[in-house]
Amino acid sequence: FRGADRRPLSGPQSGEAAPPRRLRRDVWPGLTHMSGVRIDERFLDEIKSRLRPSDVIGRTVKLRRQGREFVGLSPFTKERTPSFYVNDDKGQFFDFSSGKNGDLITFLQETERLSFMEAVERLAAEAGVPMPAPDPQAAQREKERQGLADWLETAASWFEGELRRPAGREARDYLARRAGVKAAREYHLLAQLGHDLPGAVRAVAVDAEDPIAALDALSTEDRFWMAPHSYLYATYSRPGYRPHAIGFHDIPSPGAIGPVGSALGGTGIAVSARTQHPALCTRFALWLASAPVQSGLYAENNGQPGNAIAWGDAGVNAAVGRAYAQTRLTHEAAWLRPRHAGYMGFQEEGSAILTDALTGRIDPDAALDALDRRFNESFAA
Repeated sequence: FRGADRRPLSGPQSGEAAPPRRLRRDVWPGLTHMSGVRIDERFLDEIKSRLRPSDVIGRTVKLRRQGREFVGLSPFTKERTPSFYVNDDKGQFFDFSSGKNGDLITFLQETERLSFMEAVERLAAEAGVPMPAPDPQAAQREKERQGLADWLETAASWFEGELRRPAGREARDYLARRAGVKAAREYHLLAQLGHDLPGAVRAVAVDAEDPIAALDALSTEDRFWMAPHSYLYATYSRPGYRPHAIGFHDIPSPGAIGPVGSALGGTGIAVSARTQHPALCTRFALWLASAPVQSGLYAENNGQPGNAIAWGDAGVNAAVGRAYAQTRLTHEAAWLRPRHAGYMGFQEEGSAILTDALTGRIDPDAALDALDRRFNESFAA
């Protein structure tokens, strides 16, 4: 909503998804090893505060300083152009050739095939931090917890298998219907919220033909104050770009698992298969996608970065009203937009169906049935 500073809010497209079934035990806040040694976040923070990632990683990867970061060739892939970055301030490494990233513990696990505890012991010794004393009772409790976790995982696997078999069809239909109806009702409540607001504030920008048209209406007119769903175009958040700057935020998440299930669109960097200089083009693409360029030259010239480091950069966010920071959870939990030929037609018609649901022309069940039918038809286009 636009408040006193006249900033309308808009969230990227949403949906709903099931939470992951398995949790990584190596990132629990209070990890107890089977030997009875308990590791907590304070202990790990103490180790990390005494070690610079560039020093530790620099022993096995040749690094050179590049601005606030260090860059080198990836230890995970065979590359000729450096795409491996180490940031001491963040305590993280980022490898864009393999997609790997993490802290020093993760680096040792990935490069030396160490277990979590082995990596912690190695770094603790290097940092001069004594390991916690073993606790026999804690070891027994961990053994019991491990056994319970294994049983729960076995049970979950069995139920998941039953759900996927023919006998689970009725249950699958029920779950799909329940999730879909819940989503449709959330749309209806959102529309009602817009209509309940006083005066001109109550108008909801749902009738625009496409996201750009909706954002143009929000940023130049006084009729609309909120778009419940849109794609992120951060330029609209830049002061002076339009009469009203737009504030982007994560999608609403009525459940407990956060803003999941939105549609991730956008474009990337492509190299033509017909080029006579593939190596040069690849080097340029890697340079353009690198953290320093995306955080600097690219963002400064109104580019919308696709680099994770740039999305977390304070300067990049300051220029666009923190649009990247305020929608990052939604983007990281998004589904990749389908690319089959009929999808764009479904997206246009599906938007009209959601508009009808939002404005009360059709009820949530009818909207859900129409969306299901139209989506299935889109594969025949």
